[in-house]
Amino acid sequence: MHDVFHEEREWRAIYQPKIWPSPLMKSSTVVVAGVPQVIYEIPLDAKASDQVADLDFAKMFDHLIIGPTPYVWPMYEALVDALVKSGVPDASKRIVPSLIPIRA
Repeated sequence: MHDVFHEEREWRAIYQPKIWPSPLMKSSTVVVAGVPQVIYEIPLDAKASDQVADLDFAKMFDHLIIGPTPYVWPMYEALVDALVKSGVPDASKRIVPSLIPIRA
């Protein structure tokens, strides 16, 4: 294992709308790498519902590690833009590229 894997502490959310549907989750179809996929958006602010009124993404967000990917800088720019629009202060300082090498 590469030494930098100690930085990886992932959060993963699993949503199963056919088993536990939620009126809070909004679905849409997007094309990812040429493949249409249904995605679900997790509401993270009070504007979505009173049920999540205590959540504030800008306060919850700490940092993000990008990669490994050959597209670090385009992803960085897009994610900084999204975080700024979400009200995250110092967004450009909270995103860092992964030091894990890309397998060839």
